[in-house]
Amino acid sequence: MQGASGINAPMMKLLIIVFFTVFIIPGVTAAEKSKLFISAAIGEDTKFCGNGSVPCRTLNHAYELLSPSGLNSTILVLEKGTYSLHKSLVFVKVKDLSLIGGHGDSTESNTRAKIICEPNVSVAFFLSDNITLQDLKIVSCGGWQESAISKQNAEVIKFKTAIHFDYCRNIWMRNVDIIGSIGHGANFFEIGGVLNVTNCVFENNTVSADALRNKSTSNKKTLEQVGYIISVGGVFVTLNNYIRNRPYFKNVTQARHESYIQGNSYIFTKCSFIGNGISGEVAPTDSFQGHALDQLSVVKGGGLGIFFVGKAENNMVLIQNCRFLANQAYWGGGLQVEFSENTSRNNFTVRSSVFQRNIGHSAGGGARVGHWRKKGVFNPNNEIRFVDSVFRDNRGNWGGGISVYGTSIFCNCKQNFKSKKTFSFHSCRWFANKANVGSAIGTFLFNQNRENIGPEVPFHVEFIDSQVEDNAIEILEENVQIGEGAIYNVGVSIVFRGKTIIKNNTYTALALDGGTLELYDDVEFVGNKGVQGGAIAMYGYSQLILMKKSRLLFKENSCLKKGGAMFIQTPGSPRINYGLSKKNPNICFFAYEDDSRSFNQWDTEVIFQENKAPDDSLGHSVFATTLKKCRMQGETRLNNSVLDWKFIRFNRTTTDNVSNDFRRNTKEIATSPVDIIYNVQDWHVSPGEVFSPTVHLRDEKNNSVKGIVEILISNSSSYQEDDPSSVFLQTDSSLFLTHGKISFLKIGGHIRRKFIVILQHIGRQILRKVIRVASLKPCNPGFYLKDGNCVCQDKLDGISRCDKNGKTIYLKAGYWGGMVDETFYIHRCPRGFCACPRNNMTLIAQDECVFNVEQMCNGNREPGSTLCGKCKEGFSVVFGHSDCHKCGKYGFLVVIPVYLVQILVFVKVAMLLDVDWFSGFLNGFFYSYQVMLQVVGERFFFDPFMLFVINFFNFRPRIGSHLCFSSDMDYADKLFFNLAISVITLLVVVFLAKLVGKYPNWCFSRRVKGPFRAICTILVLCYTGITSSCLGLLDPVVFGNTTVLFISGSTEFFKGKHAFYGSIAIFFMFFFVILFPLVLMYRPFCTRLLRPVFNLNRFKPFFDVLQSCYKDQHRSFAAFYLVCRLVVLVIAIYIPIGPVRRFLIEVTCITVLSIFTYVRPYKRSRQEGEADPKYAWENKSDTILLFNLSLMAVIATATENSDISKRHKAQLTTVIKVLAYVPMVALACYIYKKTKSRCASGCCSDNRDLEGLQVTDLGIE
Repeated sequence: MQGASGINAPMMKLLIIVFFTVFIIPGVTAAEKSKLFISAAIGEDTKFCGNGSVPCRTLNHAYELLSPSGLNSTILVLEKGTYSLHKSLVFVKVKDLSLIGGHGDSTESNTRAKIICEPNVSVAFFLSDNITLQDLKIVSCGGWQESAISKQNAEVIKFKTAIHFDYCRNIWMRNVDIIGSIGHGANFFEIGGVLNVTNCVFENNTVSADALRNKSTSNKKTLEQVGYIISVGGVFVTLNNYIRNRPYFKNVTQARHESYIQGNSYIFTKCSFIGNGISGEVAPTDSFQGHALDQLSVVKGGGLGIFFVGKAENNMVLIQNCRFLANQAYWGGGLQVEFSENTSRNNFTVRSSVFQRNIGHSAGGGARVGHWRKKGVFNPNNEIRFVDSVFRDNRGNWGGGISVYGTSIFCNCKQNFKSKKTFSFHSCRWFANKANVGSAIGTFLFNQNRENIGPEVPFHVEFIDSQVEDNAIEILEENVQIGEGAIYNVGVSIVFRGKTIIKNNTYTALALDGGTLELYDDVEFVGNKGVQGGAIAMYGYSQLILMKKSRLLFKENSCLKKGGAMFIQTPGSPRINYGLSKKNPNICFFAYEDDSRSFNQWDTEVIFQENKAPDDSLGHSVFATTLKKCRMQGETRLNNSVLDWKFIRFNRTTTDNVSNDFRRNTKEIATSPVDIIYNVQDWHVSPGEVFSPTVHLRDEKNNSVKGIVEILISNSSSYQEDDPSSVFLQTDSSLFLTHGKISFLKIGGHIRRKFIVILQHIGRQILRKVIRVASLKPCNPGFYLKDGNCVCQDKLDGISRCDKNGKTIYLKAGYWGGMVDETFYIHRCPRGFCACPRNNMTLIAQDECVFNVEQMCNGNREPGSTLCGKCKEGFSVVFGHSDCHKCGKYGFLVVIPVYLVQILVFVKVAMLLDVDWFSGFLNGFFYSYQVMLQVVGERFFFDPFMLFVINFFNFRPRIGSHLCFSSDMDYADKLFFNLAISVITLLVVVFLAKLVGKYPNWCFSRRVKGPFRAICTILVLCYTGITSSCLGLLDPVVFGNTTVLFISGSTEFFKGKHAFYGSIAIFFMFFFVILFPLVLMYRPFCTRLLRPVFNLNRFKPFFDVLQSCYKDQHRSFAAFYLVCRLVVLVIAIYIPIGPVRRFLIEVTCITVLSIFTYVRPYKRSRQEGEADPKYAWENKSDTILLFNLSLMAVIATATENSDISKRHKAQLTTVIKVLAYVPMVALACYIYKKTKSRCASGCCSDNRDLEGLQVTDLGIE
C-alpha cells in the first residue's frame, strides 16, 4: 500500500502547476503593471493624484479615478496608515489587479495598511483574474452579497461578507488580516486556478447569537423577492452547481462554469482563524447531523468553511501550519468541509495544524468533515486527510474534536479495498476535548440502502499512529447520563494502523454503534472509564476485525456498571439459541481477516490487564449480553470456550499462586443471565413473614450475576377456591433486584394452601422458572392468622413487640417463650435460666430480648425445653451452682457424706457455743439476709461476698464451685434434696439432744450446758429452707392441658416422681411451715386444742426460749418474723415478675416496719417492769434494719424502671449494695456492746435466765 504521506502522479503535476502559478507568473506580470499610490497621511484626492509625489488620499477616490479607464494590470499601493472605506468597491472582469499595503516591503503586521469600513461596505470581485491582496488589515467590513444558492420563495439570497470573490481565477492573499467583520471575513465562490492564502489572520468575524435568533428586514415586500440570511465565519469557500441566473453571470455557460470548479488548487499556509463565528450564549441543538448546504441559515465553519458541490473534481485543498482558535459555529466550530453530490477525485489535506478551544454547538467542535453522495451513483471518491494535526480543548454536541460524516458509497465490483477509504488521520492527536457524544471523534454513516442492505457500502476512516487522551463526555443535564464515547462510531468502518494509544478518556473510549473496527499493528486502551464498557462499547452488528500480527491491549480500564474493558450488546432474538459453524465465525463480535481459520488459529493477540468492574458479576474485562454468536458447533450456553481462546489473555496481579500463563478467570467475563437457580424450601414460609429466598441468576460463564426478577404467584390447580387470591404477594411491586437472594419478600394467604411461584427474569434474555410450593406453613411463634396475614400476639404478657419481618418477636427480659403441645406460650422464666439474645440494630428498650429457640436457655440447658428446665444431654443439675454441668453417675456417693459431715459439724458447733441468735437480739439481722434476695428482685446481682453471706444464712452452704449428685438430676430432685437437708438437720439436732440427755457424762454432754437456744436457732434457720423448698415444689405452671413444675419445666406436676415430692411438700407445709407459727402465735389455744392428742407443754422450754425476749402481752410476736418470711416467699414465688410483685414487696416491707415500730414488742427496761436491760435497744435496732430493708425494696423498684438512665441505674445499684452491709454493721455493734457489758461485770460471765434448765425438761427421753 502507498504511504500515507506519499503523492501520486496526478497530484505531482498539480503541484508543479501551482508552483509556476504562485511564484513565476506573478513576478512576470508585476513588471507590466501600473502603480497608483494612496497615502492617508500626505495624499490628496485630485484628478491627477496617484503618482509617487502626489498620492491619492482615499481608496474610494482612487477607485473612482481609475474606473472609467479600467483597473486591469494595476497595483494600488496603500502606504502605512488608516483608511476609511465609506462605499463598497466592486471589481468586475478585472485582470492583474493588486492591492498592496505598506509598499509590500515587509511582512510585519504593524506596517500593514488599515482599512476601516462603514456599515454595509465591502470589497467584491466578479469574473476577475490574477488578484493579489497583500499587507492589509481590513476592519469592520461587511456588505450584502448574493449567494450562489437559491432559497424557496426568493429569487436571490443575500449574506454579508468583508471580501467577496465570485467566478475569479488565481487569487493571492498574503499578510492580510480581516478583523471584526459583520458576517464572513472572506467569501470565495467558484474560484478557478489557484487560491493562495498565506500568513493571514481572520479574527472576530462574528455575529451575536441574539441577531441569529431575531434576524428580520424592514421591507416585507423585498423579503418576498430577496432572502436575507446571517452567515458568519472567517473564510467561506464554495464550488457550486450551475444554477445561477444573475446579471453578472448571464454569459457564464455550463462549460465555463465547470472550468472554474475543476482542477483547482486552494492553499492556506500559516493562517490563523481566531474567534470567528457566533458570539454570546448559544443554546445547543439536536440537529447535529445532515447535509451542510441543506441548512442555509445555520452557521457552518466558524473559522473556515469549504463546500464542493456538483461536478467539482480534481481539486486540491491544502491547509498547512494553520491555527484554528476559539471559533464558534453550529456545525464545525473551527472548520467545516463537505464534498457532496457528484464531486470526485478531490483531495483535501490538513497538515501540521492546531484546532484549539473551538466550539461546534451542534457537531464538530474543532472540525466537521463530510462526504455526501447521490444514492445509487458511482463516482470515484474524494479524499480527506489530516496529517500531524492536534485537536485540543474543543467542544461540541457531537464530535468535540472532529465530526466525520458521510453517506454510504455505491459499490463497483471493480473497486478495490482502498477505494472505500475516504478519510484518514495520520499522526494526529486529540487532547481534552468535550462533547455530549464522541468527545474526541464522532463518525456517522447515512446509510442510503433500502432496509440498510446493499449495494452501497460504508466509507472507511483510517487512523495511523494516532493518540486520543483525556477527552471527556459533557453531561448537558444534571444527573442524566446521556452521552458516550471519546470516539463514537455509527455504521462506519474505522481502521487503526501503526501505534494507536487511547488513554484516560471518560464515558467509554470507543463506542461502536453498528460499525466495525479493523485493527492493524498495535492498539492500546489504557485507563479509560465508562458506564458500560470502560474502553469499548459495542452495539448492534458491530465487530472488532483483527488483522494478522495485530496486538490489542486493554489495561486498567474501568466501568460504573458493566464491562470494565468491553461492553457488548449483541443483536438478534434472545429467544433463539444456536451455535456457530466454523465456516462462518465473523458473525461474532470478534472477527479475523482470514475467515477460514478457527478462533484458536488466529495469529493475533488480545490482552486484558487489571481492568475493573464494580463487582465480579459485571465482568471485570468483558460483559456481553450473550456469547451465543461466538460459540462453535456443539458448544452449549453453559459449556463453551468463548473468550477462552488462545489469542486472548487475562493478566491480573494476585497473591494467589497462579502461573503467568493463566488464560481464564471466570470473574473477568460476564453475560446476561441464562438460568435461574432457586431453593424450593425457601418458599415454605408463614403468611406475612419477611424472607429472603435464594434466587441465583447464572450467566453463560456460570457466574452469579445481578438482575431484575418478576415474581408472580398463583394458586395451585388442585385448589379451586372461590377466593382466587388465597395466596398472594404482599409487596408494592412484583419486580425485585437479585444478586443471589431477593430481600424483604412477603406472601399472604391461607395456611396449608398449595401455590405456584413463577420467577421471570426482566431483561433481554427471557428466563422463566415455575416453583410448586407445598403450602404456606402455620404462623411463627408469637403470631396468629388474621385475614390471610400473621399478626403479632403483642397482647400476651411477656411479649414486648414483634418485628415487621413477621417472624421475630421480642420478649421482655426474664420471660421464656416456646412450644408446648404445638402451641406457643410465654411465661416468666426461673431466675438465671433464660438468656437474653440482643440485636443492637433493632432493639429499642434495654430490657428487650430477641426470641430465638436456639439461644433461649442459659447454663447448658436444653434449647426448646419448657421453661429451660431441662439440662442438655450429658449435663446435670448440681449443688452450689444454678447452671448445668457434666457429672458422673455416682456423684451422690461423695455429696451425701459431705453434706452429713457439714450438718453434724454445724449442729455440734451451735450446741457447744449455745448460740442465742433467735432469742430476740438478732431476729432482724437474720430476717434481713434471709429475704434480701426476694426484696431486691431477681434482676439484681450482689457481689460474691454478700452472695455468700446470704446463702449461708439461708442454710445453702457451698463447697467449691459445685457438687455433682448424679448424671441425670433435675431441678425437682434438687428442691427435694434441699428439703431433705433441712429435715435431716432437724433430725440430727433431735438425735444429738437425746444423746446428751441419755449420756450426761459424755465429754460432749459435759460441754453442752443447755441446747435450747442452739436448737431454736437451727429450727428458725431450717424454717426458711423448708418453706422455700416446699413452695418451690408446689409451684405449678399451666400450659393448656399440660401442667409442669415452674422450676423444672420438664417435670409434670403431680405425675411420676413429683407426686411423691409434692405430697411430702404438702405435709411439711401443713404440719411445719403453717402449724409452727400458729402454735407460737396462739400457744394457749393450741395447747388446749391438742391436749387430747398431743401435749405441747413438753416443748415449753423451746417456746420459752423463742418468746423470752418479748413483752408478756406480745409473746405471740415470736412468730412475727416467721410469718413475714412466709409472706415474702409466697409473693416472690407465686406473683409474676413485674410492677405488681414490686408493689406487694414494697407494701409488705413497709407494713412489717410499721407494725414493728408501732408495737415495739421487745422488753425495754426495769422501770417498765421488765427486768432485763439487754433488750432496751433492740426495738431501735430492728426498726433500723426493717427500715433499711424497706429502703432497699423502694430503690430496687426504681432500678427496674425502663426509663431510668444507665448512669442513674448504676448509682442506685451501688446504694443497694452498700445498704446490704447495714445488718453486718448492726451485728458488729451488738457484739461490741455485749462484750463490753460482760467485761464490765468483772467476770465476763453469761448470766442466763434459763441456766437451770436440763435436757430432761424438754421431754426428750
